[in-house]
Amino acid sequence: MLYEMITGVTPFAAPTPDEMYDRVLYDDLLFPAHFDPEAVDLIAGLLERDPETRIGGVFEIRTHPYFINHLNWKDVYAKRVKPLYIPSVSSETDLSHFDPDFLCMSTSIKEENDEAVLIRQKWLPSHCPAGLTMDAFKGYSFVRRQVDNEQSDNEDFTFFGYGDDSDSTLLSDELATTFVGY
Repeated sequence: MLYEMITGVTPFAAPTPDEMYDRVLYDDLLFPAHFDPEAVDLIAGLLERDPETRIGGVFEIRTHPYFINHLNWKDVYAKRVKPLYIPSVSSETDLSHFDPDFLCMSTSIKEENDEAVLIRQKWLPSHCPAGLTMDAFKGYSFVRRQVDNEQSDNEDFTFFGYGDDSDSTLLSDELATTFVGY
């Protein structure tokens, strides 16, 4: 979300959900050349594929240089942080700051085979027909750490691979000059 808030696009944007999943699993994380190095480090750490080296936990996030150098957590907690921009509105229902294209989008789902329904079903498995989400997160990894007081017959961890770097898509020369890899 932080990447999208800074750049305006998702880090693994793709025309279809399946292509997006592939990019999440196999593509390099790219940043615009002008990106704040501390933001690059934080986002890359949060999106690290290896759970052993991924940034995680409240302390590690709160003490990351991106936040330490830009934010006072005590002020956040006390609600003393003033927004940099407060849009002017004429009423509680004033939508003048929303993109007209967004406001013109339909809020209804017409039929069950509609693409929006399929997307919703992939993200809300409890509402999906069997088998629809089988490959939604194929290749993601999870390492379950054993808690000290937990007993287990098998002390090995379960690890699912990410695929190898050879699956990554090569960037065009133009894109390579605009974005830098991490």
